[in-house]
Amino acid sequence: MESGADIITPLCKYNDGAALLVGGVFGVFGYLIEFVISDLFGVNVLNLAGWTDTVAITVFLNGLLTRLTLGTSGFFGKWEGEKHVFLPDKNRFTFLLVLGAGSSLLVGCITVALGQMGLDGSQEAMYLFNNMGSFAFGIAAICFLWLPMKLPMENLHQIILPAATTVLTVFAVTQNAVLSIIGGVIIGMIGAVLCDIAARTFNTNTDSHIDPPAFTIAVLQIFNFSILPMLLA
Repeated sequence: MESGADIITPLCKYNDGAALLVGGVFGVFGYLIEFVISDLFGVNVLNLAGWTDTVAITVFLNGLLTRLTLGTSGFFGKWEGEKHVFLPDKNRFTFLLVLGAGSSLLVGCITVALGQMGLDGSQEAMYLFNNMGSFAFGIAAICFLWLPMKLPMENLHQIILPAATTVLTVFAVTQNAVLSIIGGVIIGMIGAVLCDIAARTFNTNTDSHIDPPAFTIAVLQIFNFSILPMLLA
């Protein structure tokens, strides 16, 4: 494999047991990081185990650890006579806003509809409402099918997972459908743009991969889990 930034090629192609062992070691590190973030730091320092999406922040931190220990391109990549562009251009920025707004509007309407049906007595709808973040992530994961085909498909989980969480949180407190959906759309647009900036920051001219969606989800879920409930109280 030419670069560790290649996350598409299956490692089984190389018949290299050492690669699987290294992956296993860093997988164990991931479990330890998640334990520290949630059970130690979250519970003992913040008095809140679920202060963010601890899995997402673990994926991000594991990527950082991999780059610092195994990477050779530096933290932000090697730049020789090139200008590092951190922000999307006008066309890209507009596209991201539309993508974020449209995706989060759809998931927001579904979440509110399920919440309303749950309030009307449907236990099945209430179950789906309470777990809409996970369902949204699962729906967005369909986009991963296009990656091995090397088709220019955008990821959506960094958009609709935080957006669904925002809608769920706001609606659970206020039962205000419009306010809930607006909040979700705002978070969705932020997620789309923030993920693009993270990709440009961490994964340009590098030889390892730091997951921009994981970074985005972790940041936005800090707001959803730790800040938004206080604002709604």
